[in-house]
Amino acid sequence: HVEEKTVRQIKDGSFRCSLCILEKYKKIGNKKGVIPITPIAGGDYWWWEFSACGHKRKMQPMNVIHGDIVCQECIKNKHNAEALSAGLTLIGPATDANYDANFRVYRINSCDHIQVFALSSIRDGNWRCDICLEEKLKKEANDKGLQLIRSAKRQGYGFYKFLQCDHKQEIHSSQIRHSSYIVCRKCNSNSWTRPNYLYLLKLQVNSMEWLKLGHSAHINNRTHQYGLPIGYKCKVIFKKKYTTRMA
Repeated sequence: HVEEKTVRQIKDGSFRCSLCILEKYKKIGNKKGVIPITPIAGGDYWWWEFSACGHKRKMQPMNVIHGDIVCQECIKNKHNAEALSAGLTLIGPATDANYDANFRVYRINSCDHIQVFALSSIRDGNWRCDICLEEKLKKEANDKGLQLIRSAKRQGYGFYKFLQCDHKQEIHSSQIRHSSYIVCRKCNSNSWTRPNYLYLLKLQVNSMEWLKLGHSAHINNRTHQYGLPIGYKCKVIFKKKYTTRMA
């Protein structure tokens, strides 16, 4: 091979055959699905083209030789498509130190709120707008005469203030959503002094059957709190209403 070299390169011995290097990288790139295009001046980087998609990426040859290289443009397009399919718009990587490379910033198209989600959460459909959820919980609380103060350590619970008496209490959000009214434990009226049903249920999940004895003001709401799998059967064998639970 014939190439033009500077006198200094010859004196220092700092020259290599560019054509031989190119041929070497072509063989390596062929195994990795990339084609070497040209070296970048001032460093050890080359421009490479991905054979499958035609996108170009700046990479060090050693990373091509030893690394598991992927087309960043194709990955970005994939993440954009997953976001749009989920009703989101991908904004960019999460820059907060609390998040690693698996998180991105999204705009939720239905409400325009900005939030950080894991890529896997978007892919699996396991995400929600926390801002909308908090607004929903605040409205549900206000409808029952409560004010949401903050979330609690236990999942699904929050600290609420009764607007009528200013007492604070830890309550599960599902209780607020499904109950007709919520009473303050520090005040006289409570679930033990209100009318309640004594009930006996027959529950069935697949081939398993068992009986459940209990008391509640709302039997249907109580069965939803059992955490039973989808498809369970429930039959009310007995129910009787009492003026209080202590009757």
